[in-house]
Amino acid sequence: MSSHEQPSFMQTTWRKLRCLFLYFMFALICFVIMPFACFFAIPFTGRFRTTRNQFIGVHLFDFLRWSIQWPMKVSGRHNIPSMEAQPTCLFIMNHQSMFDVLIMTEVIKPRVAVALVKREIVWQVPLFGLASYVCGNILINRKKGSTNKEKLHNDVKQLAATNNSVFVCPEGTRYIGKDILPFKKGAFHLAVSTGIPIVPVVVSSFDYLYNLSKCEVVDNARIFVQVLPPIDTKDLTTEDIDELVESTHSLMNKKYHEINSNMSTT
Repeated sequence: MSSHEQPSFMQTTWRKLRCLFLYFMFALICFVIMPFACFFAIPFTGRFRTTRNQFIGVHLFDFLRWSIQWPMKVSGRHNIPSMEAQPTCLFIMNHQSMFDVLIMTEVIKPRVAVALVKREIVWQVPLFGLASYVCGNILINRKKGSTNKEKLHNDVKQLAATNNSVFVCPEGTRYIGKDILPFKKGAFHLAVSTGIPIVPVVVSSFDYLYNLSKCEVVDNARIFVQVLPPIDTKDLTTEDIDELVESTHSLMNKKYHEINSNMSTT
């Protein structure tokens, strides 16, 4: 179909149904099935709060990607350090949608990662929020900056002892646009203070997946993910934070433009 032709009623209806099915399946699994699966795992792991409670949830995300035919291609997996060489990493990714979790859980396999989650989610989305806590995700109070830094440092040290990683979206808010939003510094302070490497993950614009305003999955829907080489932080200090934030954002934003430019011509 030419780009100038208007889609038929059946084509438009099919796009909308695919988009509604995408949201329905995501909501069903994330907000209903997965929380109960995480709670069900507690007797088997023997702990109320541990990343091992994610086991069933991760496989549910696998099922979700399969059921909705998630059109994702990942490049650069070789840039993720091996578990033997670097058990704990800080993965950072541009933040566009609640569907980001489907991307990250696939990209980091076989690693297990926890996310930084705002504390309010526990009562704003009760089942999902409590399940996030049960799965070992780190709840932060965004109003207490200095307290958060100390708590995060201790939490990540504990994660390193159990060979778990951390997943952060440093933009701090969801955004689909021509550029990646400026990064907040919290994740970078975390990496420098603990000496763990930063692994940047760049995801193509979700404009190539769906049209949110029309609630439609676009024709030839696809997502491209690029894992960039890890950034070593062992020899960095707090004085290097600003430069680290700027250089990492510039690197990821450049790759974001490059990926979207290539996708627009295919």
